[in-house]
Amino acid sequence: MDTDEPYDDLLPLLLEICEDFFTGTGPAVHHEVDALLQAKDITGGPGWLIDMLALTHRRMEIPTGPGGTSARPTSDSHVGGSQNSPTLIMPTNPNWL
Repeated sequence: MDTDEPYDDLLPLLLEICEDFFTGTGPAVHHEVDALLQAKDITGGPGWLIDMLALTHRRMEIPTGPGGTSARPTSDSHVGGSQNSPTLIMPTNPNWL
């Protein structure tokens, strides 16, 4: 990694590293992560954390339009009089459970 890179580029990389790490861990680590999340009143478990890491990483990859607004359609966007549906990213890795 080049130290001259802007710090904004580090967050997507860190999210990807964390997602990859937690996806490949076994039940012992998942149990510890679950205990940590429950201590913070988060009941979604390790799968929730992995999904949130992936979703945040994917959202950061979506280019923004002028003024910093998202260039992707939202659920209240209208094209040709019809409403666009938001895109849902679903995890497909069985180890995320």
